[in-house]
Amino acid sequence: MAMQVSWRGGAVLGLMLALALPAVQGCVPERAAAQTLPGEHGVSLSVSQVPLAPGDGKRQRLGALEYRGGFEIRSSDPDFGGLSGLVVGGDGKSLLAISDEGHWFAAELAYDGEGRLTGIGNGRIAPLLDEDGKPLEHKRWQDAEGLGMSGGTAFVSFEREHRVWAYDLAGHGFAAPARQVAGQADLGDLVSNSGLETVTAMPGSTAGPVRLLALAEGGADAEGHLKGFILEDGRIGHLSLRERKPYSPTDAGFLPDGDLLVLERRYSPIGGVGMEIRRIPAALVREGGVLDGPVIAEAGGGPFSIDNMEGMSLRRTADGRTLIYLISDDNFNHGLQRTLLLMFELKG
Repeated sequence: MAMQVSWRGGAVLGLMLALALPAVQGCVPERAAAQTLPGEHGVSLSVSQVPLAPGDGKRQRLGALEYRGGFEIRSSDPDFGGLSGLVVGGDGKSLLAISDEGHWFAAELAYDGEGRLTGIGNGRIAPLLDEDGKPLEHKRWQDAEGLGMSGGTAFVSFEREHRVWAYDLAGHGFAAPARQVAGQADLGDLVSNSGLETVTAMPGSTAGPVRLLALAEGGADAEGHLKGFILEDGRIGHLSLRERKPYSPTDAGFLPDGDLLVLERRYSPIGGVGMEIRRIPAALVREGGVLDGPVIAEAGGGPFSIDNMEGMSLRRTADGRTLIYLISDDNFNHGLQRTLLLMFELKG
């Protein structure tokens, strides 16, 4: 969902998908990487480093998170912006995101000698396709919000026309047509611009049928909680998230122990933007469960380098550390908002 302020309603070599997602989906056939879609193109990117807290260069902690670098991303390309769901490859070198105007965005990440996130390049943008393999043409169908990955398949959640679609990126790259996982009739009554902001593969999904967790940003159930779904092989289970006003969920990801991290954001004309991350015990992530847990990090009411934080990706390093990447949706409002990519290490 776009925050309602005053947003507008708007010669790099081809980046192979095999390079873009090496540790997320494994080996990608060359034939998939070689396909180029109408509208697919490279995008020039520039960055400027940002501190965790402007005015306090020594501050490196945000609750249980330690700041490990980040920057603002800028581009003159009219298709760049509005980034929401996020997947970072297992080796940390690649990034895949979606925009709420119906595009894929892929790029490569760079780090300094201390492992701090410092740069991004080799950007590429391509249109999301519908079930007939055609680019999404209308805003009501383009509003992609959540992104999850299992094996070589990407799962994308949309709001307005509420649905979850699957894309076989390993087999077809960005030329993959959509396959419907769940549609409006399956998901029931959801708020038009506050639908499924989150979709992520649940633990154990690679060993059998993929199980997906999807969370809605708005619209309470009969108990006053936000609606959630477990999607598995055509079956839909229900759970819910205890709302923490004024925050709303925008993404989620699972830790190695099965606990769930939920990214949430807030906005008000007076208080500005804020974000928090909740840690949900693994035992609650089940059909009929009410998801709730302690806040492990919060940034709001102070001078932090945050914006409309909508995407989150978790990865485990070879030496056992958990890194958390966050990306902001600038709503294509380049004059007043920023696209930020931040990296943290989970401590404790």
